[in-house]
Amino acid sequence: MKTLKLLGVSVLLLCLASCSSDDDGIDIGKTNQELLIAGIWYQETNSDEDLSDCEKTTSFNFVNNTDLEIEVFADLTGSNCESFGMIDGTYSLTNDVDLTIMLDGDTANAVIISIDDNELIISDGGETITFDRIPG
Repeated sequence: MKTLKLLGVSVLLLCLASCSSDDDGIDIGKTNQELLIAGIWYQETNSDEDLSDCEKTTSFNFVNNTDLEIEVFADLTGSNCESFGMIDGTYSLTNDVDLTIMLDGDTANAVIISIDDNELIISDGGETITFDRIPG
């Protein structure tokens, strides 16, 4: 009985020792959905055009599992960065990569190429857009 108890304690200690709280900065447990809604995404690059610092403050906020807020910025006068206001829309994520965005009756489809805590890359088949967590 004493040997069985010692064996059980040894197995428990081995299990606890093999578990580590250090994950080397990689959070394997987050889904693409969780990463999308973890904060605001700012447009950083677009394969079709060079973005100004003003345009790089354009933001996408995936508020929850269905709602989206977009704020678009542009410099129409050459010297004044202006917001076009907040645009409310909805979105859906299927197969963990297929992103459908609905705004004012229009629908846009894109595929998530990659996503982590700090960078989101999507493609609509024609252009590739990179977002990060830093405005501008």
